[in-house]
Amino acid sequence: MKKINLLIAAMLLTGIACSQDYLPMAVDQAHWMVALKDKESPMPYEYLWHYYSRGDTTVDGNVYIKVYKQMADTFSTNNPPYTPFGPVSLLGLLRDDESNKLVYGICYEENFSQECPVNEEFLLYDFSLQVGDSMNFCLAEPYYAGDTIASITQGQFYGVGTRIFAMAVRMNNYYEGIGSDFGLFEDMFDPLKDRELYHYYLYGYCRDDNCDLIVDVNENDLPEYCMKVSSNPVEGEFSIRINHKDQNTKEFKIEICDLLGKSIVEMYHSGQQNIVYVDASSWPGGLYILRLLSEGRVLKSEKLVVR
Repeated sequence: MKKINLLIAAMLLTGIACSQDYLPMAVDQAHWMVALKDKESPMPYEYLWHYYSRGDTTVDGNVYIKVYKQMADTFSTNNPPYTPFGPVSLLGLLRDDESNKLVYGICYEENFSQECPVNEEFLLYDFSLQVGDSMNFCLAEPYYAGDTIASITQGQFYGVGTRIFAMAVRMNNYYEGIGSDFGLFEDMFDPLKDRELYHYYLYGYCRDDNCDLIVDVNENDLPEYCMKVSSNPVEGEFSIRINHKDQNTKEFKIEICDLLGKSIVEMYHSGQQNIVYVDASSWPGGLYILRLLSEGRVLKSEKLVVR
């Protein structure tokens, strides 16, 4: 009994979880650094961006962690910690199905090369697979659909004790609670850009704010309101998803006008809703303006193309 207790203590000290435990990915204040570079270039990266999780929200009865994206300032140094710069966007949402060891995501923006859907939930990572099982989630689809799991081991990745899933064909890994060698929402293959082979990869990761990747994350930079349309251009029915910091039951007005200023749609959205649907099948094709208002003030506006 004493030896068993000593073994468990050693595993906890090294950060390696017991095999029956699950390391969740959707945790508050996690940070991911993702790099993109031309494979022929000797430079470590050409672009570097930062994902970080802040706060939660509910969509269709499920609780998600919000994931934001911002570029990182690499002009003055090639080594962290970096200073974030440029606009912050709400990239998407994450949630864990811990009992089944699955991670689900919703992307509000299309990534550099995105096989997963936009503005709807999809299976992001599957940590229930066993050795020999085929990878059946969209990040693994583009060129190596059906790639199998070669091994599953306990180990450390960026200082986090995790289970490491090694692919048989690609010879890359993905990591429980973290993501993959390629990043977080990034497809597991090397994309082409302007006929050049590019490579993106996870450049750094930590599970809380006490890390040396980013100098500071200013909470005031988080976008207060986010409005996403699926899909735009519009053909028939489309959806408008709204996320905001205000968790009260405050009402927002959704207004769609044509270019002459004529109101086509007026509806109201409460803080307890996340998505509304609009039928544009009878609208003439053309350009419209979608606006989100509160107490007569325009919070967000977006061009809407109807085919």
